[in-house]
Amino acid sequence: MTLRYSARARTQIDYIFGWLSERNVGAAHDVVSAIAGVLKAVSKWPEMGKATEEGDVRVVIVPRYLFRIFYRVEGDTIFVIRVLHPRQER
Repeated sequence: MTLRYSARARTQIDYIFGWLSERNVGAAHDVVSAIAGVLKAVSKWPEMGKATEEGDVRVVIVPRYLFRIFYRVEGDTIFVIRVLHPRQER
């Protein structure tokens, strides 16, 4: 499956990396690597995420860091819609 990112998701990942880099570069790399690892798994098993109330949107949680990745599957493509930490959803 092919991964595609919305502009919003790219901006959010860049922000996460930038914010963490100012505090701890190693942690920033760890978090972004964890996000990439989860997305690699999603590309192999697209139905692994939990269905949401938004119909065709699914969500998967990045273990240890608790970021939520929202995505939609369309044919052979996974569209990453947004990436949020639970604190950002309040």
